[in-house]
Parts: sequence; C-alpha cells; structure tokens
Amino acid sequence: MVWNYISEKIKEDEQARKRATFGLVVSTAMLGIIAGFALTSTGVLRPDTLHGKDNLPEDELAIQGGYANVSANNSIDRVRLIVTKGSESVDFSGVSVTWHGVNVSTSLVSAPVEDIGSAKSSIKQSERFEVASVHDQDSSFPVLNEESDRFELVFHVDAIEGTPIKSGQIVTLEFTLPDRSIVAYTVELPTSLDGKSTVKV
Repeated sequence: MVWNYISEKIKEDEQARKRATFGLVVSTAMLGIIAGFALTSTGVLRPDTLHGKDNLPEDELAIQGGYANVSANNSIDRVRLIVTKGSESVDFSGVSVTWHGVNVSTSLVSAPVEDIGSAKSSIKQSERFEVASVHDQDSSFPVLNEESDRFELVFHVDAIEGTPIKSGQIVTLEFTLPDRSIVAYTVELPTSLDGKSTVKV
C-alpha cells in the first residue's frame, strides 16, 4: 500500500512538471511573438526578421549618416542622409518612411529627384522624401544593388513638421523596406546651432 501511494505521488509530480514546462514554453513563445521574436525548434529566442523587427541597419540598409541645413533663424529646415547597400539590394521606389518628429508623426513616400516637378509628380513635400543618386556606376537608380552605390535622401523638415525644428530636438525615422523589414534611424540635433550652416546628424 505504501509503495502504491508513493508511485502515484511520483506520477502526479511528473505530470505537474510537464504541465508547468509546457505552460512556460507557451508563455515564452507568446512573449517572444509580442516582442518581435520567434521561438525556434530548439527553444531559443531569435529576432523575428519576417515581421521586420530588430533588423540592424547594416543587415538591410546601411545608413551612413548625414547632415542638416541650419537656416538663418538657427533652426533646421532640411535633413539629408546618405545610404548604401546592406546585405540585399533595396529598391527605393518601394521604400516608405514613418517620420516621428517633434510636432507630428506621419508616413512619407519616396520620390526620385528626376520626378520632382514633373507632370506625373503630385506628391507634396510634406508627404515625401526625395531620393537622388550620388554614385551609381551601373545606372540602377533607384535600386541600391552595388556596395559602391550612394543615394542621398532629402527630408523637407519645415514642410513635414509645419515648422523648422531646433537645437537639441530629436526625430526618429523608421524605414519600411520592400520586404517589410524595418530599419530605424535617429536624427539628434546638437544642443547649439550658433554660427553653423550645417551640422552632422
């Protein structure tokens, strides 16, 4: 009788441990999905690149930095960034940017410079960012497909924000690539713009 009782208790303890382990795995998987991670078959959390989370700029799109134009009243009216190819080619005709600014958050579409002012371009400066080729040896523009390719992106801050931005302020840009990957870049202005015509961002 004692042995039977002990055997039943061991079985109950094993079943309880299995239920607890299963619950932990399910909870971990759910948390991982919410946080942008996927659970592998080995139970390891990895970045969920399918949903465009936690991609590094050098993985998808290399943002080399840029500069901002300082206007006469010590504010920023334009931001320019230089981008190069990451691990894959990027077609900028399919790239959009979510601008999280000081006064507004809005979505911007790409507009090749060759289209600006043409009859087919009716996109306002407040709704677009401009893409220009700086170096494109094989004439693939607007596709970044070579490591030597350099494109310049121009954001008209005063049109997007409704007013220029000032020293010490921060703007976050989220690039959504054609494969739905998301690459974030932060534009942080220096605390002083006095006596400068441009500043690095």
